[in-house]
Amino acid sequence: MWQTRAHAAAFEEDPSYPAFTRRRQALATVPVLALFVHFSGNPRRCLEAPVTEVDVYRTQVEGAETTQDKIRRLTYRIESLMVPGFLGLSWGVALEDISRGVYIAGWRTIEVLYTIASFLSFVEPSPRWRRRKCFEARFFRFG
Repeated sequence: MWQTRAHAAAFEEDPSYPAFTRRRQALATVPVLALFVHFSGNPRRCLEAPVTEVDVYRTQVEGAETTQDKIRRLTYRIESLMVPGFLGLSWGVALEDISRGVYIAGWRTIEVLYTIASFLSFVEPSPRWRRRKCFEARFFRFG
């Protein structure tokens, strides 16, 4: 996590950076996607949770700004819910590409996450929303 894009750029200019990227890619099972995102709220709270959920997504380029605004409003509503075991979430749009974004959620246990996810699976999104929202990856970290 970087304080500013300038901090990340300084790291990328360090002579050790090429070795770091080679090691990182060797550990990855798919090509590494590096995005720079200004997150809402406190992403550290989510990253330090016992279970961390990370969604990296891409919307359609046409209408991306409107879609990201809808995601922002929905995210703030979700964050205001008082769900037991839900520790928080943070969201942001990639600086390099407005059609990409990242969502991070912190959970007390994986059971809480699956309980909420199974409940939400009963809510069918509109066909228009499904066309616009295409998740590329979902990662979980267990502390």
